[in-house]
Amino acid sequence: MPGLGRVTYAQPALAHPRPRSVRVVTSGDGYVLEFTARTLPSHLTPFRLISLVMVVLAVSVALAAATTKDRMWWTEAFSRLGVFGDMSSWAFNGGLVASGAFAVVFALRFRMDLIRLRRRGVSRAAAAIIPVLCIVAGAGIAAVGFIPESANRSLHDASAMTMAAAFTGLVLTSPWLLRRFRLGAQVPAAVCGMVFVATAIAYAGGAMTLALFELIMFVLFFAWLGAVSHGGHRLLNGKGRRR
Repeated sequence: MPGLGRVTYAQPALAHPRPRSVRVVTSGDGYVLEFTARTLPSHLTPFRLISLVMVVLAVSVALAAATTKDRMWWTEAFSRLGVFGDMSSWAFNGGLVASGAFAVVFALRFRMDLIRLRRRGVSRAAAAIIPVLCIVAGAGIAAVGFIPESANRSLHDASAMTMAAAFTGLVLTSPWLLRRFRLGAQVPAAVCGMVFVATAIAYAGGAMTLALFELIMFVLFFAWLGAVSHGGHRLLNGKGRRR
């Protein structure tokens, strides 16, 4: 290009976790312009996205719980926070919809990493199954907020069961899908799976309320996704190779 003496690029952003730097040197007065360009995929890592989902969900639930008119909601289910049609319910339902949408974005972004991890032995199935189940779970979370229990109980419950079924699928398939990940991702995922099974058995036996079961399930779900996405990021950048 006229007026440009040299344009140099570091490694592409999608092939390196750090930002891509571009250095432009003019041929006239020697003026140097240097800037850093961050592409969206390199800046919004899967772990950052799932952390954003957790923050949005936690803030919305905490706000709704602090302002709801039903102080005994915790004896039933979290869905009680979204049935009154006031600002408290709007905060709860809106947080679920936003969290579900961000979870879908996370799934699409994580799929990019999983596809690239095939060069390190991660299976095609992992790149296909994990994102699909995450999208299903995200859609279920958003639907729970979009269809409050007071609007349509059957659709609301079906949305909640969809999210639970997606997480169950992730737990059951993780020993196969994560076999190429390092133990730093495999162990937390396995622990989350075992706690989930134990919690489901305890709930089925009447040892805990639905609200407590939902709380534990959400914590385990996001802990699983956080551990796996962080482990995949480390493996992608050469910090998590299996020995």
